[in-house]
Amino acid sequence: MTLEIESLDLDEFDINDFDINDIQLDDSIDEDYMNILYSYPYYTNNAYDYEFRISFDDNDNLILDEVEYNENVEFDESTVIEKHILIKHIDDIIPLLENNIDIRDEKTVLTNDILIMLDESNDTFYEDLENNKKVVLKDLYIDILESIL
Repeated sequence: MTLEIESLDLDEFDINDFDINDIQLDDSIDEDYMNILYSYPYYTNNAYDYEFRISFDDNDNLILDEVEYNENVEFDESTVIEKHILIKHIDDIIPLLENNIDIRDEKTVLTNDILIMLDESNDTFYEDLENNKKVVLKDLYIDILESIL
């Protein structure tokens, strides 16, 4: 791999002439990261963000995982699978996504859009955590549908 350094002359740069498609991606961007979507966190503590990760395999399967993200370590080590949820063909998933049905159980309609501030000492912590997962999952559906349709 050759490192090529270019400089930008701001005096001659015209934003109206700029085309994002002219930018060539660095070869170091691994293809493994191209088919991955992350939700925003459904829970955060001092050390980690807990998120959903959606990925797609070569057989058009959607893979849903719960992951633990740590921004204080190297990028390649920052995401750890906490729980593997499902692998299902995308054709079977699309109707669920379009109707806001929870893909984890294929029956719960996702209606809530409000995240709850979580407190581990609260008696309703696990119930509130599940609520947040549903809210975040519903929002993630928008990104998934945009990426596949």
